[in-house]
Amino acid sequence: VVVIREKLAELYESEQQWLRAAQMLSGIDLDSGIRMLDDTNKLSKCVQIARLYLEDDDDAVNAEAFINKASFWVTNSNQEILNLQYKVCYARILDLKRKFLEAAL
Repeated sequence: VVVIREKLAELYESEQQWLRAAQMLSGIDLDSGIRMLDDTNKLSKCVQIARLYLEDDDDAVNAEAFINKASFWVTNSNQEILNLQYKVCYARILDLKRKFLEAAL
């Protein structure tokens, strides 16, 4: 089921259907014991989902839920690009919530 969701999300993303892609990926239970994911993969999925929600009409509410999940794993990550993507999404969310000073930090 997870592989099907990932492939459908990839297809939706290629067709620029951001909301559908985000919904497909958000249906994956990252904390499930069925498919063991390391923290980097969990962080990557959460950031990807947040980015997709932000692409679709700047949906800060749903994006923030996944960025908050990602915050648990970002402190242990040594992936520079992934950490930067996290920070960009977080800053965009703060910007959309009119928290400009926090977004600037």
